[in-house]
Amino acid sequence: MALVNGAIADALSAWWRRRAGATVSRRQWVPGLAVAGVLLAGLLGYGAWRLGQRETSDGPVIGLVQEALPNRLDGPNLPADEAFALYARDSEALASARCDAVAWSEAILRGVNPEFLAAAGTETLPKAMARYFLRPSLDAVPEATLTKVWNDLRGEKTRQLQEIGQLAGNKLGCPIFVGAAAFRYDRDDNDWHEFNSVLLVGLNGQVTGEYDKVHPVPFSEYVPFRRSWPWLHGLCRSLVPPVMSSLEPGRDVRWFDLTGRDGRRTWRVATPICYEGTFDHVCRRLAVQDGRKRADLLLNLSNDGWFVLPGPGARPSTEHAQHLAHYCFRAVENRLPILRAANTGISASIDSCGRIVKSLGYERGTFAAKVLVDARTSLYSILGDAFASGVSALAAGSVILLLWRGRRGRDRVNAT
Repeated sequence: MALVNGAIADALSAWWRRRAGATVSRRQWVPGLAVAGVLLAGLLGYGAWRLGQRETSDGPVIGLVQEALPNRLDGPNLPADEAFALYARDSEALASARCDAVAWSEAILRGVNPEFLAAAGTETLPKAMARYFLRPSLDAVPEATLTKVWNDLRGEKTRQLQEIGQLAGNKLGCPIFVGAAAFRYDRDDNDWHEFNSVLLVGLNGQVTGEYDKVHPVPFSEYVPFRRSWPWLHGLCRSLVPPVMSSLEPGRDVRWFDLTGRDGRRTWRVATPICYEGTFDHVCRRLAVQDGRKRADLLLNLSNDGWFVLPGPGARPSTEHAQHLAHYCFRAVENRLPILRAANTGISASIDSCGRIVKSLGYERGTFAAKVLVDARTSLYSILGDAFASGVSALAAGSVILLLWRGRRGRDRVNAT
């Protein structure tokens, strides 16, 4: 893009100077325009060749559930239990689609991961309850009250998992990918921390897989310097709205092994959460490991309800379309089909060539997407940002060389 723009700019500059009566040699602009034209033709030819390849095979059928629930910093927002009920009820529309899995959007549940639910009786857990669920002063709530709150809350969270299991086993016949806030214990600082996660809930209500977002949004979901410079962390955290939880980044990437409802085929699913899809290197980590393609598809769970326009309803902003466009690039870069389940939109099915096969727009709804798994591996999956790094180094070296030559020329003029 930069090369083509530069070649066009050189040609227009030469034309303008010739109109002004200056003498302009064709060598100043024709070679650049010719090289740009050849490279552009090559790119178009390569794209046509890639689009014409047929190296896909049948993949899973994934049902996507989209609600239209705005999230506002100043409220009011729909209570979490009502949002959960909406997703559960609307998922029933996919019962006849014979899905291999169903996907809800990001951050539907809170505190339902097995590690957290199994932690009854630990010394730090009542304090964690106060910090994350009650949010009062720890000194103002008796320990017995916190313990009772925890017991009631554990019953509620366990019941939610059982309801998902009943929905999955009795009506859908397949597991459900659920966006959730997960809590994990850190032995280094003897405390619990919150993660933005995806859980795969099976037919019996058991969590069979988990992934924690490895790249939370800086100074929104995640405020750095918590351990290194606590005073700076506190200062930065004070600038974040209190309604935004302070999350920790996931420790490593994980995949989900999804077995089809007929039991004959298993696919590996990677689940970038929300804005992880705007970072090419993050999605590459999820797609490739040790130089080999590890994922068969990317399933993005997102909550874009934060980006609706002010006013009644869920009026979309340009961010929704931009977010979807980023995932089209990720599909091409890694030759992976991508599915998006996004609150307030845009939920979509994208093939491995970056083409949007189907989308829901911004309205509430569901649809089942048939995935075509691509056997191809892209150059970017293998090389990563090596090409971009090399071009950047070459450009920096060229600038340094030009500055050095210019200074040397001035020194010669001064010497004479």
